[in-house]
Amino acid sequence: MAPDGGPGPQAFQRRRGPPFRSGLAPWRLARVEAFVADNLARPLRLNDLARAAGLSRMHFAAQFRATTGLPPHAYLVSCRIERAKALLSDTPLPLADIACAVGFRSHSHFSTVFRRRSGVAPMQWRRRHAARDDVDKAASADTTGAVGL
Repeated sequence: MAPDGGPGPQAFQRRRGPPFRSGLAPWRLARVEAFVADNLARPLRLNDLARAAGLSRMHFAAQFRATTGLPPHAYLVSCRIERAKALLSDTPLPLADIACAVGFRSHSHFSTVFRRRSGVAPMQWRRRHAARDDVDKAASADTTGAVGL
């Protein structure tokens, strides 16, 4: 309170909410995730991701890393490898087509990155997971088959 009985300077200060948390707002992160998912086959640059978030390139990179713990490029590569795993186990597409579908321009570079991230070559991944899917399908057929008498 002021000496004259009126409100003091504190009365005009804005109330502060919880402390600011650095990182991307959830809606910005969702926009970037959707943009990446929709454009994995394209060559994506930091500028493209920043534009999707509505931020400058440097501001986006810092906030993205603060939010996800990953630099944007590492996140992008991770998304590409995860999509490739799904395509390898769910489709008979040739390796070169899968590499192109997830944004790698070279099937050789794709194989190198896939092996580094997954610990196995893409074709080994396909064989292991196709066999597992066949076992899962057979088990599912056994439990949904005809009832024994």
